[in-house]
Amino acid sequence: MPKINKKINFLMYILIFLLGFMVALSINQEKFQQDQKQQEISNINDDEILKGKANIVAVTQDQQGLLGNVKVEITEGNGKVLVNTNPFLEPDTQYSANIAAQVASNITDFDLSKKNIIYDFNITGNVLGGPSAGLAMTLATIAAINKKEVKNIGMTGTILPNGDIGLVGGVLEKGTVAAQENIKTFLVPRGQGIFTYYEKQIQKRTLNNGVTIVKTSYAPKTANLTEYFEKEYNVELIEVKNIQEAMGYAF
Repeated sequence: MPKINKKINFLMYILIFLLGFMVALSINQEKFQQDQKQQEISNINDDEILKGKANIVAVTQDQQGLLGNVKVEITEGNGKVLVNTNPFLEPDTQYSANIAAQVASNITDFDLSKKNIIYDFNITGNVLGGPSAGLAMTLATIAAINKKEVKNIGMTGTILPNGDIGLVGGVLEKGTVAAQENIKTFLVPRGQGIFTYYEKQIQKRTLNNGVTIVKTSYAPKTANLTEYFEKEYNVELIEVKNIQEAMGYAF
């Protein structure tokens, strides 16, 4: 029995040692990644102008898709988020710009309190409304901070303060115009790879007196957009839950 106990104790010591080694390795790896990120940020000069760009898609009032881009410049300043108002931007788009800057700052650990962030939209149209460019603005800002380029991909999604990607409208129209412009990857919010639409149904019934009663209803139908875009346009439609997932496809 004593020999067995010694053997068990020895195995426990080995197990404890291995667990401690794995924990230490994990901590050192995390510290190395943080140090590497801080080193990248420390290479940015105070007076350096940082620039980034990402594609955006929009839908007109007559449900036509539009493709453009959003550019961002980060300069010396006092924490202002500025937006070029040509085209005219509705308040929710301007609000999204503030959230995009905040999320980009959190993701990169880069202090923007002494910087000005300027967003400039390049897209056809007189009015740009809705928060669906939030994802693109955030990625463009992260690209500027990290001195990287966002790949030539399409994307649509709102940005929430915690970094999650929120739902949008017009995914079918936006994806279609992106595909027509030879973009092969399109990011959408989680859950919007399935498109719900309503099919009009008409029922007619003629009474004994010859009067015809017409009843109109709309039945919900679903379509798999992931399969549709792959089959029709050879485009990969990818659902993303948060900005971290989107970054994996954008850079």
